[in-house]
Amino acid sequence: MPFFRPRPDPARARRVLLAGAAAFLLGQLAVGALWDRAPGYVRFPQGSKVRAAARRIGDEPYAAIFGTSRFRNVDIDAVRVGLAPALAGETPPVLQGSVLAGDPVIIDYLLHEILTEGPGPALAIIEISPETLSYPAHWLMDHVTRIYTLRDVLANLGEIAARGRLGEVAERRLLTASVYRRGLLTWFTGRPPPYLYATLPELQPSARRLSRRALGVPVSTASQAPTPKTVSGLSRVEKWLRDYRIGGSESRALEAILERCRRAGIRAVLVGAPVTSFQRELYTPEVEGRFQAFLLELALEGVEVNFVDYRSRVPDALFEDNHHLNEEGGRYFGEILGREVIAPRWERRLAQR
Repeated sequence: MPFFRPRPDPARARRVLLAGAAAFLLGQLAVGALWDRAPGYVRFPQGSKVRAAARRIGDEPYAAIFGTSRFRNVDIDAVRVGLAPALAGETPPVLQGSVLAGDPVIIDYLLHEILTEGPGPALAIIEISPETLSYPAHWLMDHVTRIYTLRDVLANLGEIAARGRLGEVAERRLLTASVYRRGLLTWFTGRPPPYLYATLPELQPSARRLSRRALGVPVSTASQAPTPKTVSGLSRVEKWLRDYRIGGSESRALEAILERCRRAGIRAVLVGAPVTSFQRELYTPEVEGRFQAFLLELALEGVEVNFVDYRSRVPDALFEDNHHLNEEGGRYFGEILGREVIAPRWERRLAQR
């Protein structure tokens, strides 16, 4: 049998490569479309837990606290303690609806989902601060991962480019099967990987650390020196506030939240999140002026803006870094929210029934 030497065919090779690239790209786009339809417990587990907690409350009127990790540290039991004296016998359920990176975009999404599944809260406490209303938004990549569909990505492409994250977004949309393989496997199989693992020894739970407040010792109001965590956090916030301006997805989302609350008959209260004195120094007159001007502009447009500023209300000693409350701070501020924000508004609601 004669030996046939294959002859190179550059044109055919190019066609095969192009066909392979097209098949790969179409496959990734198909997986991306599938990912856009993934259930909440896969794409956004924290949000799914908030929605489930709201469903468990049922039709009973309740108050909800929405925000970022700053409000996530608020102790709900302490909120109830603050409520009790004013609302003896008629204390409402309180939903902790705060999640990591829970800016107005995420809050609007959660509120929409909650109202789709039930009556929603009667009172919504909504965390805001200058940095959660800035342009471009700081948590855009979290939104891309957790809630944005391809349509949302395209609608916010200018802001994504301004944040300098076009490459990352392209990777997540064009390499979806690789980037989100863990979430996809969790969805398809019903449990997260790894599927082969060694059993770890059972650990004994450590005794709960008793705080000064639990022992009846007065809360310290003394200021504290900056720690490495404080300094690190401040450098990040300083970048967020550089060339500060308001606009884009976060400000639009806040307006959507207030309109959504108005239509649903929900009383909305905007609460300035407590931060340390070190971070408040970063709120320059220019930053503060633009923040306050935006709230005033909303009010002049006929939007009901009920803003309560607690940014300076919590002592520095009750923070674990520049803007996250420690365990004791979560109780301290929780009581304030219950006593000063929720209780009087709930009392008026009861009086109007």
